Amino acid sequence: MDRLQWRVDRALLVLLLVGLPFTAWLAGSVTYDRTQDAMASQEATRRPVAARLLQDAVPAGRSGAAGAATARVEWREGASARDAAAAVEPGARAGDVTTVWLDRGSGEVTTAPLSPSAAVSTTVAAALAAAGGAGLAGGGTRAGVHRALDRRRYARWDAEWARVEPRWTGRDDGGR
Repeated sequence: MDRLQWRVDRALLVLLLVGLPFTAWLAGSVTYDRTQDAMASQEATRRPVAARLLQDAVPAGRSGAAGAATARVEWREGASARDAAAAVEPGARAGDVTTVWLDRGSGEVTTAPLSPSAAVSTTVAAALAAAGGAGLAGGGTRAGVHRALDRRRYARWDAEWARVEPRWTGRDDGGR
């Protein structure tokens, strides 16, 4: 059983040495492709316009999320002016100019497209999460195998002890 445990440990080590980098690469590659597609789609369906704040920025929601603020903004499209509430930089003041993103189809205010740095962060996070999950799976498999083999060893030990213990302690009545 010790040999089996040794073999299982070595096999899992080889799987982890090969599997962790492969898993990280695969998850990162798939995530990168999807974020690139999302960025392209968002850039195709959104357009930036310069807008002037009509009021000071107000922190968004009650959660007080860092970097989140809204304000009423105004921008021009042709001869007409439009206004709406939009996400702006915290601390922006009335009269400041900011960039607002509009949906190309409806002309409504929407969020900015995914940035390249956000795409990279998402890719790295996915790769690390996949590698971590593979590592946990390998560790869990190893622990499960060790536990099962230990149970078998202890059961054999108990059976052997039950056979030997009466003679060893002198309680063996010799079959009388």
